[in-house]
Amino acid sequence: MSSRSRTTKTRGRAQKAGGSPIAKLAARLLIWMGLVAALAALLYGSYWGAKRLFFAANPHFTLKHLDIRASGQLTPPEVAALLAAQGIQTDQSNLFGVDLKSVRQTLEGHILIDSASVSRQFPHTLRVAIFERRPLARLGRYHSNLIDAQGTILPPRKDAEALGLPIIAGVRHARKLDSGMQSDDALLLAALRTLVLLATRPSGNYYDVMLLHLDYSSETLKLYLRERPPFRKGSLVLLPSKQIEAALDRLDVVVAERRQAGQQTSFIDATYQTNVPVLP
Repeated sequence: MSSRSRTTKTRGRAQKAGGSPIAKLAARLLIWMGLVAALAALLYGSYWGAKRLFFAANPHFTLKHLDIRASGQLTPPEVAALLAAQGIQTDQSNLFGVDLKSVRQTLEGHILIDSASVSRQFPHTLRVAIFERRPLARLGRYHSNLIDAQGTILPPRKDAEALGLPIIAGVRHARKLDSGMQSDDALLLAALRTLVLLATRPSGNYYDVMLLHLDYSSETLKLYLRERPPFRKGSLVLLPSKQIEAALDRLDVVVAERRQAGQQTSFIDATYQTNVPVLP
């Protein structure tokens, strides 16, 4: 065997014994990755351990006060009871142990609450602001459910009549609408949109709606008004359930003309796009 052959075999055995350069590099990378992962786990554990030691388990941050701001039917004691149901109590809970997002989401799941905000005020106070759903109308005359602008069914209120809310009558399957449900009745939603528009338009103060009847056969909204010039007591206004804003524009023109002429009105049919019928 020649000296060249012996040299080649010797190099081959050496490479097999020590591994290729790529394999060595890969092994080093794995070692470094393992070290980095171990260090990250150590730092993460240290962070949470320190957080619990210095914050979540620190009696200095024990909850002492609940600053509750509620505007509506819910009272601060009732909101405090909702918080207690989530395990949040004064002299027991820790501010850093309170999951603000979870508390807010749970509160907003309450039938009367539209939105809520929850924040910490160090060192001892949890601040909670409650914004309730505002009823827009009553679904019936006596001890009936209320409904908000989005179609959410709200429970009855003893002071509902005192609120002066209009009544929506003729609602299909009204008895099946339980508190907390979201109505998808197109005609009912059109009625709610009409009430919202009347409350926000500059001319809306001319229309004091006491009853809004849903006519499913013609998809028409029948508005019965209280006395307010130029309308007589019990005046009837007909509106379509679609293109409501255009219909209200037509209605505004007629009302402005009647007011300017000093004439009273008992009936306007704004479902007509031209030659709107009007009765004195």
